[in-house]
Amino acid sequence: RRPPRSTLFPYTTLFRSIPSNLNAVLQGGSAVLNWPASFKATGYNVYRASASAGSYIKIASGVSATNYNDTTIVNGGTYFYFVTAINVYGESVGSPKAIVYFVDHFAFAPIGMQTSSVPFAVTISACDLNGNVLSNFTGAAILSAAGDHGNVPLTPATTAAFLNGQWAGTVTLDSACPDTNIRLTASSNSVSGTSSPFNVVAPAIQVFNGFLVVDLVYNPFTQRLYAVAPAAAAVFSNSLIVIDPVIGRIETSYYLGDDPGYLSVSSDGQFIYIGFNGTNVFRRFNLATHTIDLQVELGGNTDVAALPGLPHSVAVNGGGISIFDDGVQRTNTYPLGDFVVAGSANELFTMAVGRPSAPFARLTVDASGVTGYTYEDGIVGYFDTVKYQAGLLFTSSGTVFNADTANILGHLTNCYILEPDLAAGRIYSMGSHPVWGQPAAWTLYAWNATNLQMVGSLAIPGVNDGGPTTLVRWGTNGIAFSISSWYQNQFFLVRTPLVPSVPPVLIGGSRQASGPFQLNFKGDQSIPYTVWASTNLANWTPLGPPSLVSNGWFWFWDINTTNWPQRFYRAGISQ
Repeated sequence: RRPPRSTLFPYTTLFRSIPSNLNAVLQGGSAVLNWPASFKATGYNVYRASASAGSYIKIASGVSATNYNDTTIVNGGTYFYFVTAINVYGESVGSPKAIVYFVDHFAFAPIGMQTSSVPFAVTISACDLNGNVLSNFTGAAILSAAGDHGNVPLTPATTAAFLNGQWAGTVTLDSACPDTNIRLTASSNSVSGTSSPFNVVAPAIQVFNGFLVVDLVYNPFTQRLYAVAPAAAAVFSNSLIVIDPVIGRIETSYYLGDDPGYLSVSSDGQFIYIGFNGTNVFRRFNLATHTIDLQVELGGNTDVAALPGLPHSVAVNGGGISIFDDGVQRTNTYPLGDFVVAGSANELFTMAVGRPSAPFARLTVDASGVTGYTYEDGIVGYFDTVKYQAGLLFTSSGTVFNADTANILGHLTNCYILEPDLAAGRIYSMGSHPVWGQPAAWTLYAWNATNLQMVGSLAIPGVNDGGPTTLVRWGTNGIAFSISSWYQNQFFLVRTPLVPSVPPVLIGGSRQASGPFQLNFKGDQSIPYTVWASTNLANWTPLGPPSLVSNGWFWFWDINTTNWPQRFYRAGISQ
């Protein structure tokens, strides 16, 4: 007969239950497994395979705890696990499987050129060794960025959780750090991935707040802006500062001391002449050696003007206007003068301080120094600054007149400061439209240099009430200006289509003895020109970029010219 029903239970309860709810996650370089305790289990066995239907091997036996760390997994692998319960009566059936994806690398979707301070979209995938997206990866990653000039601030610095193995979001590169060949990097648990390189250009209007600049020049040879910060500057005090305006970055600075205040660049771009307020000297900074190679003591604060065509010569206003050649003073001087502007090696301009009405003075110069002067009263205001270009003089208040005849050509309206660029057929100025109780509204204006008619304008937000104290043209499309005031010191880099592209000028060409044809032309050395060729003036084929020979002079050698009986050439900017 059957045993009593109650005697069956002691036998059935000897068997262990099947483990359930197995969980496996990646932590560091290990797969961490854990599961609830199984009824009547005295231990557990752990099995692993590299495919769901693959061959499972036992990687751990008699595990007493309800967790296990698999430290033998390999970067980039995908691992499948199950666990069995054991006791003296045997081993249970395996638990439901759990999967761990070990990321081999992070992959970025392609990133094109961006603008600093403007958010842009980024997509990152967690991938295995073969580049397949690990759809079950749900972790996060640390983001960083670096370019040709070092680390670049990036926001955000950490991704949120990946969804189906991907993260999509927007990131922003700091406005102070435009750069080239930037790469973004995502990293997690010693695994990383880097994007393809891309460039980040500066915004159209780039502002450096708290940066005090009292004078500013552009050197087309080095394609750099040079600025001086005075003794009172909070940053770069008493220094010459080098600025790359294309990427909008302050490159370096050189300590000068003695409260520098005036700058002029030599005609060959080799020297920067520097005048000082704190001591009565002028100095010459050699851009090849990055050192002061000349210093001359004078009788007063020093404004400087390098003589066109004579890079080793400079006109200096320091207790009177004198000419120096490599530090040697010419005999004849002009005893007055408030500033000094060089029109040519033989012509200077100044304000004749000390005369009853402080008239504008034109000085003639020869090898002996200043040999004569003429006065013109009523054109240049007492507080005006003056710039010279191509035989014309431009006052900061907007008057344009002939330097030799004093014939007034016209007057620009709402003009606080200006900068001529006659090679591009433009004059640039800035003015404001004050509204009571509101911040000043400053505007950059572009004027036709022939008829003095306005051709365009650009509102510049954020300019403080002090107004610009310097205004300089740079590069292919740039304007720079600075503001020095008690309220807030500022420095602006502006990139604008108000500056027209100057077409290159073909000089000629010649066939070389070796066969190629050499094309010569002059243009802007900061523009990436392309040379085209045609046999019928209708169909043009790009040949490639020319070679820059010297300042603004280019040549291109066409090695295939012998294949055609005639060939036409042109140079310009690729569209």
